[in-house]
Amino acid sequence: MSLQDELLADFASSDESDPELAVPTVDLIATEEVTQALNVDVETYLKQDRELTTQDLLKLVDLGRVSDIKSLSKLQPILEPVLTQIGRYDAEASGTRANFSQEYEFLIKCNDLSSDIIAEIQLIHKHVTLAYSPIFPELETFIQNPVIYSKTVRVLSCDLSSVEDPIKVGELRTFLSGEQVLVLTMAALQQKKQTHNLLNQISTQLIMDICDMVIDLEQTRNTITHYVSSRLSLFAPNITTIVGSYTAAQLISVLGGLKTLAATPSCNIPSLGSNRQIGIGFGNVGVRQKGFLYNCDMVQQFPEDLRKQAMRIISGKLVLAARVDLANSATSAAQSNNSLGVKWRQEIIEKLEKLATPPDDVGVKPLPIPVDTTSKKRGGRRYRKFKEQFAMSDLQKAANRMEFGTMETTVTDAFGRDIGLGMAARHEAGTGRIRKAKAESNNKPKMSKAMAERLK
Repeated sequence: MSLQDELLADFASSDESDPELAVPTVDLIATEEVTQALNVDVETYLKQDRELTTQDLLKLVDLGRVSDIKSLSKLQPILEPVLTQIGRYDAEASGTRANFSQEYEFLIKCNDLSSDIIAEIQLIHKHVTLAYSPIFPELETFIQNPVIYSKTVRVLSCDLSSVEDPIKVGELRTFLSGEQVLVLTMAALQQKKQTHNLLNQISTQLIMDICDMVIDLEQTRNTITHYVSSRLSLFAPNITTIVGSYTAAQLISVLGGLKTLAATPSCNIPSLGSNRQIGIGFGNVGVRQKGFLYNCDMVQQFPEDLRKQAMRIISGKLVLAARVDLANSATSAAQSNNSLGVKWRQEIIEKLEKLATPPDDVGVKPLPIPVDTTSKKRGGRRYRKFKEQFAMSDLQKAANRMEFGTMETTVTDAFGRDIGLGMAARHEAGTGRIRKAKAESNNKPKMSKAMAERLK
């Protein structure tokens, strides 16, 4: 068997199911043009008994000899019949089809195909970043999303000075934030001074074609997601009732199916679809996990400070709804039984409304009226002895009294103020001296026995 026959045998697809309802398997249908453009190095891959991916073909195939770059994609021959079948289902009225099981099987396969498209985009993105790195190596650190990266490369091309063009800046702002455009402009102008155009016109056109392939795959995935969202009210009624058909389709699409969603922990649901930028230099304020669940109407109708709690509550009920829909998917009950979804949605709304309700205004509580009654006094010999230590001496009492008809004797303190002595300045008869104050034992400073022992 020749090398060409071996490649055709490896890449051929074998699908014997109903062509109207089945989704082809993910195998490469190689054309004669692609096979002839393969380099000799492909024999090494065949000896290793490994499957060639789209990324391998982009490395091995002489891209200059391939007229249509999309023929290298493994999913390209699969997506065309799927899109045709989706258009056929959209043209029909859902109420005229009696057998919903066939469309449900097709819906599940479409979800599986969405995860394959994401994997295919990641593989092609690795080749795009490798091919575009000689022009703008730092672009990969600024933009992590493969589709946004391809759109940016499509706008900039190989001329980094185009970031100064207002038309190009307007195109970038359609899919990039203002902060990203600012950082991208500064980095591109800095990179322009360091490098020159290292790619010829043919290589540049091939990079643009590969970027177009990534964008087309993303558009196809969005078409499948919209189709799934329009049919989820029949096959996943509880999930659709809680978060809406579009958000439910996004969650099922990114996880690869209803079974995977039912097995996902509720704490991981808010982070699905979150495009958190890394390396831009701008901090995040508020909720960090702004994914599919954050953008649904159920969460957006509440204030910003309650959305984190709202996502936590909705995530728990969402996983329960996914398990119920998965259990009912094999029966006809799944087509109309959304009673649990309605019940859980009402519980979520009541909880969040209770959290959003401001506290009652109780006003300022006045202090109680003081009770003007004499407090109880402790009695006893010990307490009387204790109070005698702080009692006024006879000299202090006499200083507060004045003798009638006699001028009061005053003294000047250290601050120059006159202080009256009152009856405490009575002179002793015949001497003219102030009478000595009688010493009282109660007011004498006392020392405890323990202190006296320490001072010995």
